[in-house]
Amino acid sequence: MMLMTLTSHRKPASKKITLVIKRESKTYFEMVQEKREREANMPPPRALKSEELDLDNLQDCGSRYELGYVIGSGVCADVYEALDTQNAGKKVSIKVQKINPEFIEDIKEEYRMLRDLSQHPNIPDFYGAYMKKHETHSDIWFVMQYCEGGPVTDLVRALIEQGKRLSEQHIAFILKEIITGMVFLHINHVMHRDLRGSNILLTKDGEVKIVDFGLSRETTNTFDKKKTYLGSPSWMAPEIMRCGYKEVDGYDNRIDVWALGITAIELGDGKPPFEDMHPTRALFQIVRNPPPGLYRSSNWSQHFVDFIAECLEKNPDHRPFMAELLEHPFISELPENDLHLASELKVLLENVTANIKSSRREEARIRDGFLKYKDQELQTMHVEDLAALETISEDLIVQELEERHNSKNHYTFVGDVLLFINPNTHLNLYGTKYHFKYKFKSRSDNAPHIFAVADSAYQDMMHHEEAQHIVLAGEILAGKTTSMRHLLKHLIFLGQGAAKVGEKIEKCINVIHAIGNAGTPINANSTRHVMYMQITYGSSGKLSGSIFWLYQLEKWRVTGNRDPLQANFHIFYYFYDAMEAAGELEKYHLAPGRKYRYLRAEQTDDKIPKGPRETPEDNVTKFQDIYQNLNDIEFDEIQMEMFSNVLAAILLIGEIQFDSTAENTAELANPEVAASVAKLLTLDEKKFQWSLCNYCVVKSGTAERRRHTKEEAEEAREVLARTLYVRLADWIVNVINLKLSLIRAIFGDKHCVGILDMYGFECYQKNEMEQLFVNTLNEQLQYSYNQKVFVWEMQEQEEEEVPITPLQYYDNKPTIDELLNKPEPMDVPNAVFQTKPLNGSTQSILQQGINQMTLDMERAIRAQSRFDNVLFAPLSIVGALALVLLGADGETKRELVNFMGVKTGRNLDNKSDVIHKALGAFFESLQPAKDKPRPAEVRFANGIFYESRYKIKKQYEQLAAEFYRAENYPLDFGNPASAHFVNKWVANRTEGRIENLLPGPLSPQIVLILANVIYFKGQWEVPFQTKYNKWDVFHGVNSMGMKEMIDVEMMTQMARVEYSHSQEGQVLGLPYKGDAVYMYFILPKNPDLKEYTKDLSHDKFLGIIAETSVVDVIYTIPKIKLTNSIELRPILNSMNVTSMFDISKSDLSNMLVDSDNSSVAVDQVFHKVDIELSEEGTEAAASTGIIITRITKPMVKVNRPFIFFIYHRPANTILFWGSIYKVDSNSKKPPSAK
Repeated sequence: MMLMTLTSHRKPASKKITLVIKRESKTYFEMVQEKREREANMPPPRALKSEELDLDNLQDCGSRYELGYVIGSGVCADVYEALDTQNAGKKVSIKVQKINPEFIEDIKEEYRMLRDLSQHPNIPDFYGAYMKKHETHSDIWFVMQYCEGGPVTDLVRALIEQGKRLSEQHIAFILKEIITGMVFLHINHVMHRDLRGSNILLTKDGEVKIVDFGLSRETTNTFDKKKTYLGSPSWMAPEIMRCGYKEVDGYDNRIDVWALGITAIELGDGKPPFEDMHPTRALFQIVRNPPPGLYRSSNWSQHFVDFIAECLEKNPDHRPFMAELLEHPFISELPENDLHLASELKVLLENVTANIKSSRREEARIRDGFLKYKDQELQTMHVEDLAALETISEDLIVQELEERHNSKNHYTFVGDVLLFINPNTHLNLYGTKYHFKYKFKSRSDNAPHIFAVADSAYQDMMHHEEAQHIVLAGEILAGKTTSMRHLLKHLIFLGQGAAKVGEKIEKCINVIHAIGNAGTPINANSTRHVMYMQITYGSSGKLSGSIFWLYQLEKWRVTGNRDPLQANFHIFYYFYDAMEAAGELEKYHLAPGRKYRYLRAEQTDDKIPKGPRETPEDNVTKFQDIYQNLNDIEFDEIQMEMFSNVLAAILLIGEIQFDSTAENTAELANPEVAASVAKLLTLDEKKFQWSLCNYCVVKSGTAERRRHTKEEAEEAREVLARTLYVRLADWIVNVINLKLSLIRAIFGDKHCVGILDMYGFECYQKNEMEQLFVNTLNEQLQYSYNQKVFVWEMQEQEEEEVPITPLQYYDNKPTIDELLNKPEPMDVPNAVFQTKPLNGSTQSILQQGINQMTLDMERAIRAQSRFDNVLFAPLSIVGALALVLLGADGETKRELVNFMGVKTGRNLDNKSDVIHKALGAFFESLQPAKDKPRPAEVRFANGIFYESRYKIKKQYEQLAAEFYRAENYPLDFGNPASAHFVNKWVANRTEGRIENLLPGPLSPQIVLILANVIYFKGQWEVPFQTKYNKWDVFHGVNSMGMKEMIDVEMMTQMARVEYSHSQEGQVLGLPYKGDAVYMYFILPKNPDLKEYTKDLSHDKFLGIIAETSVVDVIYTIPKIKLTNSIELRPILNSMNVTSMFDISKSDLSNMLVDSDNSSVAVDQVFHKVDIELSEEGTEAAASTGIIITRITKPMVKVNRPFIFFIYHRPANTILFWGSIYKVDSNSKKPPSAK
């Protein structure tokens, strides 16, 4: 037995307070009974009444309600605490909303919901709607039940602030009450569309109420769909966005289930996912990423985690309906009598303070692509990644960029690329808080920013353990160098390591910019060089140093050009003005007044930006800063003095003058200036002065003195100044790298991030040659960008069998080809400097002609043997035909010249030797010198075998030996041994690979045999390893066009080789040692090789090579030996080489002495090729023999589904060509091979 006595020690309460206590002191059984009564009296499901709110006849409430504090604020309305003066001062909530035409429909629909559905226990009581008119506008008032507990999110945040959290049982209770109310709405065909924590209120008794029906809409049935793109960003279901993108035809009431899942996360974590993101970014995450979850799911029960996962199913068809959630264990396991949970919530509400209420987040709403905040104009929502645009077009991209720029969003992502539109104003976006904001974050966590690029590069570097590269490109004044500095600062911040390492790196940048930046007509601090820097990190990711490379410094700027507005490099002005201010000019043999020619101080204009040339007063401090930077980098006094001496010497070199003597040679007009330069550079004065007017030419091992003319001496002076400055800049960069190397050695440099900064595209009113070179480099960079962003991405999608729509983009490859001599229509740099004739040399025309002949011959052979292998060596054929051409005349000569594709512009009938000189020099350039063997060896040999009864012309013999190193052999063709002699000669010069070129004994009617041999042997740059070989099936095609499966030993390797992929197929380029000769494999998608080669021209062929890039590739090629013999006469006939075979038309009168032109013709053209691919490399040989006789005899043969060619890159020429349908393995398959 227990007896409990309760005693009160408080003073008696007043009557008013007593009434309050009595009302709040219900017993547990009374509360249970009241709940059952409410549920029993719950209105049955029914459709909403159709009567709308009549705003015109709505009454004014007058003074009935006294408004108090604002207890809630949304996008469109405020909610006030108020007293009902006509109901004993009862507290009510009044939602006050300004009546705007755009919100009238929302107001009317919310009125219907409150009017017809407020009897449900989870919806607040509705007391009426009133109109409140003002002078400028009218407000509508919705008077509702007062919920003292406020939004449930206030309670959650208050507990978290105290280090607590809402228990799962309380969360389940709240969610169950929400679900009960939402089921009621859905039964009545109402879609809420704005369910979230701030719209879930608690009463003083812990009851749960759903509010804010402004976005709610009635549907015709449970499965009816809506299409309006609206909602609160973090709570919007993916299908709402897809509906906005026109990807789906609508959404049903299961969007409320998704919002409930987000609200569940809100109850657990205190805030919804994506709350800290901009709404645009949040929507992108919702659609593109997996569903969110609890911050630390391991801290919660599996039931709760699973409940959220059920609600946040991205596929709405798989997402449960609201009523089904009541059966989930997280909800169903609550006790049947759960009023004690409401009582506990009532107690917990005491934790909510005024501070919590005042710190609520501002609400946002999205409607039809516009973002709305309270008291703000509608904002157009712009994507932060242009790759996410539904429709991609140039106009739309420009519009998006312009609108983002106008809204002060200057950074925009395009996939992996960050675009920056420079506003040319100071941006407060790079402080410490931004460094922390973009530290170790996902790219989508924050708005596009230059720090996001650095952060991604750093994380990828650490995760993949690979060097990362950041390229800055754009127009001049685009802010590339400034962006480079921001990148550097953030990379230093991310790798915070050894003290002052980051500071040292930044000081190195200051020094390099001083020597490499200069003023231009539109930019006072323009980057006039290409700088690549690697920021290095140790194995733990701590910053350890940097390495710098300086390229393409504009050395012409030292001496000036035709544009006086182009200033010299900054360092000259810094140095001179600092020395003048310090009174130290005399120390460097300089005079005051800034009148030095290289300073160009008077050649300025008020219209151009003011740089160091125009502001000498600032240069003193800047030079002191540079001097201090050098000191901090640990340059010693000798090095810094050398730096100053060289700068002074360069300025003085510009003042050296020359006079012209009577002999038109140069002599010094002011030798004292040259003497000062010599002292500064510590040179012998007399030798230096002599070198300014004289030079030496080495001739036959002897040095001969020459004297400059005045003009030559002046040009040599300018070259000296430029070269000296470039060497100074290189020396400074090398010393910087040396000083930083010790830190890297201590802390390690396992990881690195590279940054490329350079001058941008330039276009002035008057452009010089310098702009051509600057823009050419930028065009190359643009081409590389196109390859990565478009070509490689489409290739990867295709390889992974992802459906792809081919992208159309501006391809600047023709521009690159035009500028860089690919395929040599015009070599701009060489044309400028006249290193070779502008219209192309005969040799280059020959190379083009030989390549085109190769492609034409492929088509000609393929036309006669549809599915056989085609295999030939074009240079061997050309070499043999060149011997015929040397002795030909008339129509025969013209046909052979046209066949080789040679157009010299000369009269060929005059026996011009221009073709043979070019051909001879060409063949000679391919062969290695005897004392300098090459890793990839190419050898040629030519033989002339003639019947001893005849005599070849002396001139023909001499020219053949001079141009083609031809060897002459008189033979008795009636003797069977003569054929053996020829075959042995061929075999010896092909290392035994070509045997029995001539079949059987020779006819006595043969008068001449012309033979050309080409032998090639190369070792792979990356050899194959036998242990990786395996037998596999080669899917060949037999001569009937039927598929044939062939067992072949395959060799596999992984290396960085040339590779490209297009819609037509793949191209693989394997280098041989020496990097001069490559073997290319073309694997067309269409196995019909004839179809692939039918339109292949010389330009397209070079394009195939040019489009390859060096990447890591895993490649497998067959270990095979290819041998082919072919009689080329019918092939040559089909290619319009006919007269040399026709006795009546053949003109070979320049070969034999006293020959009858009408009785000598070519009989047969034998061609034999042997190629072997092995693990070490390739060995190949070919021979072409031409038999000239009095009669003709036809003969031909050939055969596989890939194309290959061995290509000599410096000569731009194909050595061997094959289009193969069928292969035979180079080894026997062992019985154990699978």
